[in-house]
Amino acid sequence: MYSLKMLLRLLSLIVVVSFLPVLLGFAISESSGAFIGLIFSLLIIASVAMTSEKTISQIYGAHSRIPEGLEQTLNLVLEGAGSLSPRILIYSDSYPNALVVRQIGGRGSILMSQGMVALLNDMELREVMKMCLARLKERTLLFQSLSSVFAVGVFGLIPSAWSKLVFIGQTPTKSEKTELGPFSTLVFLILFPIVQFFLYAGTSPRTFSILKKRTGTENTYSSAVQKMGRLIPLFGKRLNHGTACLSIMHF
Repeated sequence: MYSLKMLLRLLSLIVVVSFLPVLLGFAISESSGAFIGLIFSLLIIASVAMTSEKTISQIYGAHSRIPEGLEQTLNLVLEGAGSLSPRILIYSDSYPNALVVRQIGGRGSILMSQGMVALLNDMELREVMKMCLARLKERTLLFQSLSSVFAVGVFGLIPSAWSKLVFIGQTPTKSEKTELGPFSTLVFLILFPIVQFFLYAGTSPRTFSILKKRTGTENTYSSAVQKMGRLIPLFGKRLNHGTACLSIMHF
């Protein structure tokens, strides 16, 4: 049943992505043009699926320059990870969080914010890393990474004033209110259901959460959650650019 749901979501994603190319192809050259449009769409989907780690890393400006002390802590965790050898990247953000992403043919990437690294002690970071490694093994991660990249792309087309107003509840500034005209409203109304689809497609009945318990480590998890949870309200909602399903924190 679970595999069937994911298959239906994949088919739905193919339909959404290929709709416009197929329509344009049909208008130009009827059935043969529609077929070319479908092939073109499938190539785009395959390309995104094989580059999602790189794309998400670029969006967050993540880099592999890890402080020496942190690198030793992470190596201890990776030594017991078996065949898993993900890339560990750091991105500049005081918001305490981490993301897990994987592409077809990739070994997986774990993106950790500087805020989380600075906030948690070594034991807490190790436990969070173990959870991220467990997340890499989930079969839904490939599809969630794919959906997130498409969600990011659509987010980029939505006028920023509408994104802030609808997705994070911020009142637009005077300069941003000029973006709320009839044309931008029409663009938003067209793109809103599309981005909502990609966000929904990326969710999973077994969505990863840092609140999961692991035998013998509840106190460590609890400490990490409490530390990060206390800071979340200070930052408020973030415009997550469609990557919410890859995040270990869900607030």
